[in-house]
Amino acid sequence: MTKQKSVAIEGSGDKQEPDQHTRRTPVGIGAAAAHAGTTERHFRTLVFNRQIPHMKLGGKFLFDLDELDRYMTACRRDVVQ
Repeated sequence: MTKQKSVAIEGSGDKQEPDQHTRRTPVGIGAAAAHAGTTERHFRTLVFNRQIPHMKLGGKFLFDLDELDRYMTACRRDVVQ
C-alpha cells in the first residue's frame, strides 16, 4: 500500500489559475460545432475535406477545443476599410 501526500494549494481558496499544461477533454462533433458557432453538418463537411484539426477514435470524430480555438484564430480575417 502506498501513501499519498496531500498538497496544500496556496491562494485565495476558490479561485485557482488554470495550469498552463491543463488539457481539456476532447469533445464530439456536436459540441465542437456548437463551440465554433456552426452546424454539425457544416462541421462534418470541414472534417471530410480535412480543413479542421481532428482525431478519429474508432468511428467517432473528436476535437481538442484548444487546438480548434487556435485554428479559428489563425483563420480570422481582419476588417478592410
